Formats: sequence, C-alpha cells, structure tokens
Amino acid sequence: MEINSNLINGDKYPYDTNGEAGVPPKDWAHRAARGVLANLSDRSGVGSALSDIDLDIKVEIVETLAEIIRDAHRESGKKGEVRADCISDFEFISVREKRASQYFEQLFQNIDIPNDDSLTEADGKESVKEGELIHFSKRFYLESDELDCNDDLDEDEKSSIVGILTMSANLKTGEVTAIGLSIDGNDVPVSVNGVPCKISDMGFMVCKSTF
Repeated sequence: MEINSNLINGDKYPYDTNGEAGVPPKDWAHRAARGVLANLSDRSGVGSALSDIDLDIKVEIVETLAEIIRDAHRESGKKGEVRADCISDFEFISVREKRASQYFEQLFQNIDIPNDDSLTEADGKESVKEGELIHFSKRFYLESDELDCNDDLDEDEKSSIVGILTMSANLKTGEVTAIGLSIDGNDVPVSVNGVPCKISDMGFMVCKSTF
C-alpha cells in the first residue's frame, strides 16, 4: 500500500473514532498516526487484534503514536536533519494551495472583462509562493476594436490586446490580500456581474491545523 493511500484510508476510517468518517485530525502528526493504524489494520493477524479493542484504548493508542511522531520530528529538527519551517503545515499546505488555485480560476471565469466576447484564448496560470502568501497571474488575449481603456491605440494594436488577472492570498487564513486586472497595461476595476469586488469579502476555506 502506498504511503498516500494509508493517509487517505486513515481519513476515511479513523481508528480512534471506530471508523466514523468526517472527523478531522488534530494536526499532521495525528493524521500520520491514523495512517499508520490504517496500514496495520489491513495486515493479516494484526488487523483483527487492533479491532478487538475498546474505543478509549484506541484513542490512547493514536494519541501516543502521534506524540511519538511529534517527538521524532522535534528531535530531527534539532539535529538539522529536517528544517522545521519546511515541515510546518506540511500535511495541509497542498490542500490550501489547491483551494486557492481553484478560487483564482473561479474568479477568472466570473470577472467582468471589457468586450469579453472578444476573448480569444488564455494562458495557463502562474503561481509563486512567498512565505505564507501565494501569488497567481493569468494572461489572456482579446481581439477588439472598441475597448474603452484603449481608445488611443491604432487598429493594428487593437487586434491583439493582452489582459492580465492577478491575485494574492494568505495560505494560512484563506484571505485574499490583493487582486488586479489590467488590459494592455491599463488598470481596470475588478468586478463580477457589475458589482465591484471587495477584498474584505473574498477568501477560500482552509483546513485548520495546530502544532
């Protein structure tokens, strides 16, 4: 069984909840402990022994195993074998990045673009992480003769106009910290269905974790 499959099965059938799904782990070590028990539960001879245990003992086993995993992590960090800043939120960060990416794509699909019927194509989005922040940008192309923000362009220049949507978000809180839209270098207000976007109202859900 692959390591990722162990974690997934631990999420689906948490050992310390009698298999009740949907109960989130306390932190990355708690999730790892559940993954270990999911692996052991599938092994001949071991699985039956593990299942024939009272729930309070199961909870104690998972808590003890999670604490051992945390201790090992702390010890390896002290010895310089593992950088703590690289491990922080390790189990949850990929989920947060995915949700931030999906939120950005949804924003791109819904924003008002001048003469959006002339949208010809869009490049794949780019993303850059900077500490707790992640920055997205997406370039798209318009073909139009009448873009309000480009009245000074001649006909040849208007034939292929470049737009860029940008968004920054905090991966820990899920809050959007900045958004921007430019059409051929000119800043354009970001709106959806004619309603201006307010950063204070924007954000995506994150998985909570504690260390």
